[in-house]
Amino acid sequence: MDHSDSDSHSPILVTLLQHKTIESVLARGEKLDSLVEKSSDLSAASQVLICDVGFDSIGPES
Repeated sequence: MDHSDSDSHSPILVTLLQHKTIESVLARGEKLDSLVEKSSDLSAASQVLICDVGFDSIGPES
């Protein structure tokens, strides 16, 4: 069985796989950045709500 054709394509396939992997990692990074931003926004909004309702870090004000 002659593998010369598949061997000649091997570096190309490896390069394509590497590019696909890098693109996937970058896409995940963008999604994580978005989640971190949304989490920060939610945290800030909850702090505003806590202050508006009159709760401190322990519980309701007396």
